[in-house]
Amino acid sequence: MRKIINPMTGEVIPRERIYTVYDTVICYGLEQEEIECVKQIVEKHKLKIYDTDCVTDLIALPWLVAIVNPEEIGSEELEGLLGILDEFDGDFCVIFSSTPNVSIPGNVKKHMTVLGDILTNRTALEDKIVQLKEKARKEKRRSRRKNPGCCGS
Repeated sequence: MRKIINPMTGEVIPRERIYTVYDTVICYGLEQEEIECVKQIVEKHKLKIYDTDCVTDLIALPWLVAIVNPEEIGSEELEGLLGILDEFDGDFCVIFSSTPNVSIPGNVKKHMTVLGDILTNRTALEDKIVQLKEKARKEKRRSRRKNPGCCGS
């Protein structure tokens, strides 16, 4: 496994602080009890959780799935976020804890799920995360075959 070096400090970045589209579940606007529920699922399946209170992290960080409470985002910010996600070229999944109160662009509609209450729907959430993890694992393997020496062996 290759080491990743912080170019500013020269220090090796610990593996647990490296977030990727293959192993990161990012959460925004969830209650502490919901975060704990997601954390249990994530740890069970050897994934990473990144809990944020900054909407731009949903754009700036790579993630396998984003779990978002749309009620915690202002309408303008939510529309902006959805507009950016609509332009994403690749595969992504956003799970909303409630139906967003703004218009959802077409590309986002194809990649979103409205789960409702996370605690009540824990099994459905876990099933979705496992499905996405498996899909990402297959994609990573396919990518490595196409591009040997790439994708962090």
